[in-house]
Amino acid sequence: MSTQAELSLLGPAIHAQALTMKTARMTAYKDINLDLAAGQAHALLAEHKAGKRELLLTLAGHMLASSGELTIGGLNARSVRGLHTIKKLSGLGWFSHVNELEKVLRVRTCISAELGLMGKKSNRVATDAYLEQWGLLDVAEKNLEELDRMTYDLVGIALGMAGNPKLLVVQEIERDLTELQTLQLIDILYEISHSRGATVVCGMCDYGLASKFDSISCLTEAARAQRDAVLGQAAQTTPLGVA
Repeated sequence: MSTQAELSLLGPAIHAQALTMKTARMTAYKDINLDLAAGQAHALLAEHKAGKRELLLTLAGHMLASSGELTIGGLNARSVRGLHTIKKLSGLGWFSHVNELEKVLRVRTCISAELGLMGKKSNRVATDAYLEQWGLLDVAEKNLEELDRMTYDLVGIALGMAGNPKLLVVQEIERDLTELQTLQLIDILYEISHSRGATVVCGMCDYGLASKFDSISCLTEAARAQRDAVLGQAAQTTPLGVA
């Protein structure tokens, strides 16, 4: 399938080989290999401060890797031109110091402004319809600082999807949330992928929760150890005679 056809029908497939981001002062991530199917929901598993954030921003076209190979929907994401195109087709959940908004802004104001920026109708009727679609109409008049953590994260996802992107990248949906709340957000991301055809990539820390996605990519030794521990425990509890 051609690149143009792939991008028009589904979110992009993502392929990375030996992808590395390194500067004179630090190495954000190193030798990352990914093979993420188009139009599915994927988890990138790593502990905090292990380069997960930088990798997610790279996949969304907001940062440039220093070496290795990366193609997104057939586009070379290691070139400035490819990076610019990928950035235009991508949406972001909340990323600190990237797309955070003033916490005194109302939810309706944020959504209306983002719809307008994306070339969508942003009048009161259109904005309220979009808010209702995301289950946010009841908090439309609240400031961002008044929201509980789950609702705040959901607003970030709704903002990221305002332009109907082919790729949605989300930093984290575990911090300050209960397991049930995280599972509810995972269900929303899964629906975005499977109902809308978008490719979704989400950073995660917990293997058990990450297993609810279509795929898990373990980025670090600690993540792989966590995976092996969970799978090993599951194997030990499997009844005799059950494959």
